[in-house]
Amino acid sequence: QGYRRIAEATKMDGWDDPKADVLRLVRSWLCDESNGRWLMVVDNADDASIFFQGVSPTGTASSPDPTPAELLSDFLPQSPNGSILVTSRSRDAAYKLTGAHFSNVEVKPMDKDAALALLQKKLGYIDSEDEAVQLIQDLDAMPLALTQAAAFIKKRAPPMSVSRYVDEVRRSESDRARLLDQDVGDSRRDGRASNSIIATWHISFKYIRTQTPNAARLRSLMSLFDRQGIPESLLHDWYVGQDDKGADFDDDIYVLTSFSLVEMGADGSEFGMHRLVQFSTKKWLELNSELEEWKTTYVLLMDENYPVGRHENWPVCQKLFPHAGVVLNSQPEDKEARKAWASVLFKSAWYASEMEQYSKAHEMDSGALRARETVLGSEHADTLNSLNSLGLVVRQLGRYDEAEAIHKKALEA
Repeated sequence: QGYRRIAEATKMDGWDDPKADVLRLVRSWLCDESNGRWLMVVDNADDASIFFQGVSPTGTASSPDPTPAELLSDFLPQSPNGSILVTSRSRDAAYKLTGAHFSNVEVKPMDKDAALALLQKKLGYIDSEDEAVQLIQDLDAMPLALTQAAAFIKKRAPPMSVSRYVDEVRRSESDRARLLDQDVGDSRRDGRASNSIIATWHISFKYIRTQTPNAARLRSLMSLFDRQGIPESLLHDWYVGQDDKGADFDDDIYVLTSFSLVEMGADGSEFGMHRLVQFSTKKWLELNSELEEWKTTYVLLMDENYPVGRHENWPVCQKLFPHAGVVLNSQPEDKEARKAWASVLFKSAWYASEMEQYSKAHEMDSGALRARETVLGSEHADTLNSLNSLGLVVRQLGRYDEAEAIHKKALEA
């Protein structure tokens, strides 16, 4: 389709012949130096296999045939009077299409100044740099996300503003999803390409699931962790299906880093994910009715690996505390999984209390107590442990009458 549009725009000889081999026609025209210099952009080339399958003269993939067909890549012109710029989320695809690592340029995340300049250009104004920086941080300085946000703000202003957009992004997951799934359009982009940040990520997710299912499962599990400092040691045995013995962690994590969905730490033992990648992954899992499965897997994983808050366990507790804390927002529906969820909160609250983070400990103990009362009953030993732990935390918060009532309730039980 792109080559046909080039033929129509240049009015090259034979462009209007319905029997013309458009791919060959355009390639020949671009290789002719008399037609001047040119730049071709091959955008979103994430699946390199498309370029290495045979095509028919009409430009469509040919059916299996004993006669060798020309590959689509053969129709990318090689000429000194032109250049081809390939954009891709996949390092593998980039290498296959360029044939050399030195030809690949990794596009790093925008720094604050560049992101502010983009936002200023798209909005036309910035009333408060502090508010703009908050928006940039919340959107991981991703150009498409910032462009989408700016277009939405301009379209709805007033009353929509940068500060209100930030408030709505932070308010709840449903509000964040509503904003990030907006497709406000961009006349300069291919009309068939989505301008929704969630839809854009979901294209990559679908491709990875098709090509490397275990890598997709690994990404699903990692989306439930805190986004920074995800330990490799907690991933190996938990993301592969029971019947799948062919998984290779190094291969699977390579796929995710190749698509820039995951970042590897300096020593290779920990990983990180952009907050928008995590969020989009969880929305993808929700759309595919898989989120509950992974919430269950995650709380079972954390319950097995997070120790009680005794002094000798503090180094492990400290390292895993952010990952234990995120389970507050991931209560599973399964009864057995809710027991594990409550156990993780109880152990995390113990450590938080030892670190004098009493407000956090209160939130965790309260969640654990409610879950245990529902699943185990009010007189179960684990429920009473949670009740006693909550009483100790409430006392540390200076609410002595409330603490006394809680301890009295525990003693009576």
